[in-house]
Amino acid sequence: MIVICGATGSMGPHLVKSLQDKGVPFRAAVRSPEAARQKLGAQVPLVPFDLERPATFAEALRGASQVFCAVGGATGTPELVACEQRLIDAAKAAGVGHYVKLSGIDAQVDSPSKIQRMHAEIERHLRASGLSATVLKPSFFFQNFLGLQPAIAEGVLPVPTGQAKAGLIDARDIADVAAAALTTPALRGATYTLTGPRSLSHGEVAAILSAVLERPVQHVDLPAQAFEQSLVQAGLPGWFANLLADVYATVFAPGLIDRVTGDVRRVTGHEPRSLEAFVREHRAAFLGAASAAA
Repeated sequence: MIVICGATGSMGPHLVKSLQDKGVPFRAAVRSPEAARQKLGAQVPLVPFDLERPATFAEALRGASQVFCAVGGATGTPELVACEQRLIDAAKAAGVGHYVKLSGIDAQVDSPSKIQRMHAEIERHLRASGLSATVLKPSFFFQNFLGLQPAIAEGVLPVPTGQAKAGLIDARDIADVAAAALTTPALRGATYTLTGPRSLSHGEVAAILSAVLERPVQHVDLPAQAFEQSLVQAGLPGWFANLLADVYATVFAPGLIDRVTGDVRRVTGHEPRSLEAFVREHRAAFLGAASAAA
Protein backbone atom coordinates (compact mmCIF):
# COMPACT_ATOMS: atom_id res chain seq x y z
CA MET A 1 0.00 0.00 0.00
CA ILE A 2 1.32 3.41 -1.06
CA VAL A 3 0.36 6.51 0.92
CA ILE A 4 0.49 9.80 -0.99
CA CYS A 5 1.02 12.91 1.13
CA GLY A 6 0.49 15.94 -1.09
CA ALA A 7 -1.99 14.39 -3.52
CA THR A 8 -3.77 17.65 -4.33
CA GLY A 9 -0.70 19.71 -5.30
CA SER A 10 0.66 20.46 -8.77
CA MET A 11 1.83 16.92 -9.45
CA GLY A 12 -0.20 14.87 -6.96
CA PRO A 13 -3.30 14.37 -9.15
CA HIS A 14 -1.09 13.12 -12.00
CA LEU A 15 0.58 10.60 -9.69
CA VAL A 16 -2.83 9.48 -8.47
CA LYS A 17 -4.01 8.88 -12.04
CA SER A 18 -0.83 7.02 -12.93
CA LEU A 19 -1.19 4.65 -9.99
CA GLN A 20 -4.87 4.16 -10.79
CA ASP A 21 -4.00 3.29 -14.38
CA LYS A 22 -1.40 0.79 -13.15
CA GLY A 23 -3.86 -0.79 -10.71
CA VAL A 24 -1.49 -0.17 -7.80
CA PRO A 25 -3.08 0.00 -4.31
CA PHE A 26 -2.74 3.46 -2.76
CA ARG A 27 -4.55 6.01 -0.66
CA ALA A 28 -4.28 9.78 -0.54
CA ALA A 29 -3.59 11.33 2.86
CA VAL A 30 -5.40 14.68 2.79
CA ARG A 31 -6.31 17.53 5.10
CA SER A 32 -9.74 18.11 3.55
CA PRO A 33 -11.43 14.99 2.15
CA GLU A 34 -14.24 17.06 0.64
CA ALA A 35 -11.88 19.30 -1.34
CA ALA A 36 -9.74 16.31 -2.30
CA ARG A 37 -12.72 14.44 -3.73
CA GLN A 38 -13.53 17.40 -5.94
CA LYS A 39 -9.97 17.48 -7.26
CA LEU A 40 -9.15 13.77 -7.39
CA GLY A 41 -12.51 12.17 -8.04
CA ALA A 42 -14.88 10.05 -6.01
CA GLN A 43 -13.03 6.77 -6.59
CA VAL A 44 -9.76 7.77 -4.91
CA PRO A 45 -9.38 6.25 -1.42
CA LEU A 46 -8.70 8.97 1.15
CA VAL A 47 -7.50 9.09 4.73
CA PRO A 48 -7.49 12.18 6.98
CA PHE A 49 -4.00 13.64 7.43
CA ASP A 50 -2.60 16.96 8.58
CA LEU A 51 1.15 17.52 8.44
CA GLU A 52 0.91 19.88 11.42
CA ARG A 53 -1.00 17.33 13.54
CA PRO A 54 1.17 14.28 14.29
CA ALA A 55 -1.83 12.58 15.89
CA THR A 56 -3.15 11.99 12.35
CA PHE A 57 -0.01 10.17 11.18
CA ALA A 58 -0.61 6.71 12.63
CA GLU A 59 -3.93 6.08 10.89
CA ALA A 60 -2.70 7.58 7.62
CA LEU A 61 0.36 5.28 7.66
CA ARG A 62 -1.39 2.14 8.89
CA GLY A 63 -0.43 -0.80 6.69
CA ALA A 64 1.68 1.35 4.36
CA SER A 65 4.70 -0.13 2.63
CA GLN A 66 5.68 3.09 0.84
CA VAL A 67 5.16 6.82 1.31
CA PHE A 68 5.32 9.53 -1.32
CA CYS A 69 5.65 13.00 0.20
CA ALA A 70 5.28 16.33 -1.62
CA VAL A 71 4.23 18.80 1.05
CA GLY A 72 6.45 21.82 0.38
CA GLY A 73 3.82 23.94 -1.38
CA ALA A 74 1.52 26.78 -0.41
CA THR A 75 -0.89 24.45 1.40
CA GLY A 76 1.95 23.12 3.54
CA THR A 77 3.49 24.84 6.55
CA PRO A 78 6.30 27.27 7.37
CA GLU A 79 7.41 24.61 9.88
CA LEU A 80 8.08 22.18 7.03
CA VAL A 81 11.38 20.84 8.37
CA ALA A 82 10.13 19.80 11.80
CA CYS A 83 6.82 18.51 10.43
CA GLU A 84 8.25 16.34 7.66
CA GLN A 85 10.98 15.04 9.96
CA ARG A 86 8.24 13.89 12.34
CA LEU A 87 6.45 12.24 9.42
CA ILE A 88 9.65 10.38 8.47
CA ASP A 89 10.03 9.17 12.04
CA ALA A 90 6.40 8.05 12.10
CA ALA A 91 6.88 6.19 8.81
CA LYS A 92 9.88 4.39 10.23
CA ALA A 93 7.93 3.46 13.37
CA ALA A 94 4.99 2.23 11.26
CA GLY A 95 7.19 -0.19 9.35
CA VAL A 96 7.17 1.69 6.04
CA GLY A 97 9.90 0.30 3.81
CA HIS A 98 10.37 3.02 1.20
CA TYR A 99 9.97 6.82 1.31
CA VAL A 100 9.94 8.98 -1.83
CA LYS A 101 10.57 12.67 -1.13
CA LEU A 102 9.94 15.57 -3.47
CA SER A 103 12.78 17.99 -2.84
CA GLY A 104 14.35 20.78 -4.94
CA ILE A 105 16.92 20.76 -7.71
CA ASP A 106 19.56 22.69 -5.76
CA ALA A 107 18.65 21.63 -2.22
CA GLN A 108 21.83 21.91 -0.16
CA VAL A 109 22.43 22.72 3.49
CA ASP A 110 24.48 25.77 2.47
CA SER A 111 22.14 26.94 -0.32
CA PRO A 112 21.45 30.69 -0.45
CA SER A 113 17.75 29.79 -0.69
CA LYS A 114 15.67 29.24 2.44
CA ILE A 115 13.40 26.58 0.95
CA GLN A 116 16.34 24.67 -0.53
CA ARG A 117 18.08 24.60 2.86
CA MET A 118 14.85 23.33 4.40
CA HIS A 119 14.59 20.49 1.90
CA ALA A 120 18.27 19.62 2.42
CA GLU A 121 17.73 19.33 6.17
CA ILE A 122 14.81 16.98 5.58
CA GLU A 123 16.84 14.91 3.11
CA ARG A 124 19.61 14.54 5.69
CA HIS A 125 17.10 13.38 8.31
CA LEU A 126 15.58 10.93 5.82
CA ARG A 127 18.92 9.37 4.98
CA ALA A 128 19.78 9.05 8.67
CA SER A 129 16.43 7.36 9.38
CA GLY A 130 17.44 4.03 7.88
CA LEU A 131 14.46 4.04 5.51
CA SER A 132 15.02 3.15 1.88
CA ALA A 133 14.84 6.64 0.36
CA THR A 134 14.33 7.93 -3.15
CA VAL A 135 14.73 11.69 -3.60
CA LEU A 136 13.31 13.61 -6.55
CA LYS A 137 14.98 16.98 -7.17
CA PRO A 138 12.97 18.77 -9.86
CA SER A 139 13.57 22.13 -11.46
CA PHE A 140 10.87 24.80 -11.47
CA PHE A 141 7.47 23.62 -12.72
CA PHE A 142 5.73 24.74 -15.92
CA GLN A 143 2.57 24.80 -13.80
CA ASN A 144 3.93 27.84 -11.94
CA PHE A 145 3.12 29.90 -15.02
CA LEU A 146 -0.58 29.11 -14.62
CA GLY A 147 -0.41 30.93 -11.29
CA LEU A 148 0.80 34.01 -13.20
CA GLN A 149 -2.09 33.79 -15.69
CA PRO A 150 -3.65 37.20 -14.91
CA ALA A 151 -0.38 38.97 -15.71
CA ILE A 152 0.34 36.77 -18.75
CA ALA A 153 -3.15 37.50 -20.12
CA GLU A 154 -2.19 41.19 -19.92
CA GLY A 155 1.07 40.56 -21.76
CA VAL A 156 3.49 40.47 -18.84
CA LEU A 157 5.61 37.70 -17.31
CA PRO A 158 6.80 39.31 -14.06
CA VAL A 159 9.50 37.11 -12.51
CA PRO A 160 12.77 38.17 -10.77
CA THR A 161 15.17 36.01 -12.77
CA GLY A 162 17.07 38.34 -15.08
CA GLN A 163 18.46 36.51 -18.12
CA ALA A 164 19.31 33.33 -16.22
CA LYS A 165 18.12 29.95 -17.47
CA ALA A 166 16.81 26.76 -15.87
CA GLY A 167 15.66 23.35 -17.09
CA LEU A 168 11.97 24.01 -16.41
CA ILE A 169 9.81 20.88 -16.19
CA ASP A 170 6.22 19.72 -16.48
CA ALA A 171 4.92 18.39 -13.15
CA ARG A 172 3.50 15.42 -15.05
CA ASP A 173 7.01 14.26 -15.85
CA ILE A 174 7.85 14.40 -12.15
CA ALA A 175 4.74 12.35 -11.44
CA ASP A 176 5.83 9.80 -14.04
CA VAL A 177 9.21 9.43 -12.33
CA ALA A 178 7.54 9.14 -8.91
CA ALA A 179 5.19 6.42 -10.20
CA ALA A 180 8.13 4.51 -11.63
CA ALA A 181 10.10 4.76 -8.39
CA LEU A 182 7.09 3.54 -6.41
CA THR A 183 6.39 0.56 -8.68
CA THR A 184 9.87 -0.54 -9.81
CA PRO A 185 12.10 -1.79 -6.98
CA ALA A 186 15.26 -1.43 -9.09
CA LEU A 187 14.76 2.35 -9.22
CA ARG A 188 14.55 2.81 -5.46
CA GLY A 189 17.23 4.33 -3.29
CA ALA A 190 18.52 6.83 -5.87
CA THR A 191 18.44 10.60 -6.24
CA TYR A 192 17.00 11.89 -9.51
CA THR A 193 17.58 15.42 -10.76
CA LEU A 194 14.61 16.20 -13.00
CA THR A 195 14.47 18.81 -15.74
CA GLY A 196 12.64 19.48 -18.95
CA PRO A 197 14.20 19.02 -22.39
CA ARG A 198 16.08 22.35 -22.48
CA SER A 199 17.18 25.22 -20.32
CA LEU A 200 15.11 28.39 -20.74
CA SER A 201 15.28 31.98 -19.59
CA HIS A 202 12.07 33.79 -18.80
CA GLY A 203 12.67 35.93 -21.87
CA GLU A 204 12.56 32.71 -23.90
CA VAL A 205 9.49 31.58 -21.97
CA ALA A 206 7.80 34.89 -22.84
CA ALA A 207 8.65 34.33 -26.52
CA ILE A 208 7.07 30.86 -26.41
CA LEU A 209 3.97 32.24 -24.71
CA SER A 210 3.76 34.99 -27.34
CA ALA A 211 4.02 32.54 -30.22
CA VAL A 212 1.52 30.00 -28.91
CA LEU A 213 -0.99 32.47 -27.47
CA GLU A 214 -0.61 34.75 -30.51
CA ARG A 215 -0.35 37.73 -28.21
CA PRO A 216 2.76 39.65 -27.15
CA VAL A 217 4.11 38.63 -23.75
CA GLN A 218 7.18 40.33 -22.32
CA HIS A 219 9.34 39.21 -19.42
CA VAL A 220 9.64 41.90 -16.75
CA ASP A 221 12.50 41.36 -14.29
CA LEU A 222 10.45 42.37 -11.29
CA PRO A 223 12.38 43.09 -8.06
CA ALA A 224 12.07 40.20 -5.62
CA GLN A 225 10.17 42.25 -3.04
CA ALA A 226 7.63 43.42 -5.62
CA PHE A 227 7.27 39.83 -6.86
CA GLU A 228 6.61 38.67 -3.30
CA GLN A 229 3.95 41.34 -2.86
CA SER A 230 2.29 40.32 -6.13
CA LEU A 231 2.11 36.71 -4.96
CA VAL A 232 0.45 37.77 -1.72
CA GLN A 233 -2.04 39.87 -3.69
CA ALA A 234 -2.74 36.79 -5.81
CA GLY A 235 -3.74 34.89 -2.67
CA LEU A 236 -0.63 32.98 -1.59
CA PRO A 237 0.14 32.94 2.13
CA GLY A 238 2.83 35.46 3.06
CA TRP A 239 5.33 32.89 4.34
CA PHE A 240 5.17 30.92 1.07
CA ALA A 241 5.31 34.03 -1.12
CA ASN A 242 8.50 34.96 0.73
CA LEU A 243 10.04 31.53 0.09
CA LEU A 244 9.14 31.64 -3.61
CA ALA A 245 10.50 35.14 -4.16
CA ASP A 246 13.65 34.17 -2.29
CA VAL A 247 14.32 31.01 -4.32
CA TYR A 248 13.81 32.82 -7.63
CA ALA A 249 16.16 35.61 -6.58
CA THR A 250 18.87 33.47 -4.91
CA VAL A 251 18.91 30.28 -7.01
CA PHE A 252 17.31 30.93 -10.40
CA ALA A 253 18.56 34.48 -11.09
CA PRO A 254 22.25 33.69 -10.38
CA GLY A 255 22.10 30.79 -12.87
CA LEU A 256 22.66 28.07 -10.27
CA ILE A 257 20.18 25.69 -11.92
CA ASP A 258 21.01 26.24 -15.58
CA ARG A 259 21.22 22.55 -16.42
CA VAL A 260 19.44 19.74 -18.24
CA THR A 261 19.57 16.09 -17.22
CA GLY A 262 18.41 12.86 -18.79
CA ASP A 263 16.85 11.40 -15.65
CA VAL A 264 13.24 11.69 -16.85
CA ARG A 265 14.07 9.72 -19.98
CA ARG A 266 16.23 7.18 -18.15
CA VAL A 267 13.54 6.44 -15.55
CA THR A 268 10.37 6.65 -17.64
CA GLY A 269 11.54 5.78 -21.14
CA HIS A 270 10.01 8.94 -22.62
CA GLU A 271 11.37 12.41 -23.30
CA PRO A 272 10.24 15.18 -20.95
CA ARG A 273 7.41 17.33 -22.21
CA SER A 274 8.22 20.67 -23.86
CA LEU A 275 7.01 24.07 -22.73
CA GLU A 276 5.53 24.69 -26.19
CA ALA A 277 3.32 21.61 -25.81
CA PHE A 278 2.32 22.63 -22.29
CA VAL A 279 1.28 26.14 -23.36
CA ARG A 280 -0.68 24.78 -26.35
CA GLU A 281 -2.51 22.38 -24.04
CA HIS A 282 -3.37 25.17 -21.59
CA ARG A 283 -3.87 27.94 -24.13
CA ALA A 284 -7.43 28.75 -23.07
CA ALA A 285 -6.45 28.90 -19.40
CA PHE A 286 -3.56 31.26 -20.14
CA LEU A 287 -5.72 33.58 -22.22
CA GLY A 288 -8.44 33.63 -19.58
CA ALA A 289 -10.65 36.70 -19.70
CA ALA A 290 -8.53 38.13 -22.51
CA SER A 291 -9.73 35.37 -24.85
CA ALA A 292 -13.37 36.25 -24.15
CA ALA A 293 -12.71 39.89 -25.01
CA ALA A 294 -10.92 39.06 -28.27
